[in-house]
Amino acid sequence: MARVLIIADDLTGALDSAVAFTMHGARAQVALQAGVLPRMISDPTFDVVALATGTRDGTEEAARAAISALAPVLQSWSGIILKKIDSRMKGHVAAELAELTRLLPRSVLACPALPRLGRVVTEGAVTGAGVAAPIPVAPVLGRPAQVVDATRPEDIAAALPARLDEWLYLGAGGLAEALAERLFSGARPAPKPLETPALFAIGSRDPVTLAQIDVLDLPVTLAPNGAVPDFAAGPFSLLQMVAGPSDCDPGEAGTRFAEGVARAIKTGSIRTILACGGESAHAILRAAGCHRLEIEAELFAGLPLSRCTATGLRVLTKSGGFGSCDLLRQVVNRFANPVSQDVSGESSHRR
Repeated sequence: MARVLIIADDLTGALDSAVAFTMHGARAQVALQAGVLPRMISDPTFDVVALATGTRDGTEEAARAAISALAPVLQSWSGIILKKIDSRMKGHVAAELAELTRLLPRSVLACPALPRLGRVVTEGAVTGAGVAAPIPVAPVLGRPAQVVDATRPEDIAAALPARLDEWLYLGAGGLAEALAERLFSGARPAPKPLETPALFAIGSRDPVTLAQIDVLDLPVTLAPNGAVPDFAAGPFSLLQMVAGPSDCDPGEAGTRFAEGVARAIKTGSIRTILACGGESAHAILRAAGCHRLEIEAELFAGLPLSRCTATGLRVLTKSGGFGSCDLLRQVVNRFANPVSQDVSGESSHRR
């Protein structure tokens, strides 16, 4: 059985793509920093290893450097490689792909479609749910590639080559799902019961997430410009980063919020955290001393459940613009009813 290496430019993307393999019986883990990747790859009990580079919102130079630093890993890797990108082609796609193909000369198969969520590729462009105008794929790639048109999951599966390990794959969750279905046929794991105290850490200001907070019957502790105040942690606590009374650099606010949440995790003996927003989730977990996650299952569509291997902290992650209005309420209900049927919180905004 071929092993899979996933390189994603944000944490939620890494987890969303890796969990697709878990749901077909594979064992998957995600690195939050490149330094732990060689040790993870050396463990043959894991079928899928993913890295979150955290480069989507940074500079192009930083994105290139992050891929370049993976040269020893890439040049020794003989399995399948998936470059996970945002389904609306955000980030430094061309720069990262150029560096990847320089280090690993393979033909590129590209498909950023998410057919089951209504986001498709037709005539070489991303269209459908959440896409205001068609996004041509090839110009964003900046180099020759086989761009797959896909309006159904079956279209992606049919486009996969006979020899999977001879190509470099670039795409979103639909491509991860097609590869997972082709490679693995194990049982879908059932999520283990969630534990309290639980902390919801909301770094995203996306309107979708704000609407989800509005329907929760939970007290909200505000963190102006990322400054987390002292608060008494209950069975469920919600911290929300908001704008402060004065202007603040977003990066500084994010760092302050991550450090404050990390302190809250330790002082409140938090057992489960839901981190919303890929950049926020990445910063929070690293501040809390978590550099590696083992994926357990998918609690709801788009909400992978993981465990920090260093601390045992259970981790749920959600991208900011994803989910139905009552998704967070469904998560709260799941603590009380761990065997309830999964309800899809799918949204046209999912990656």
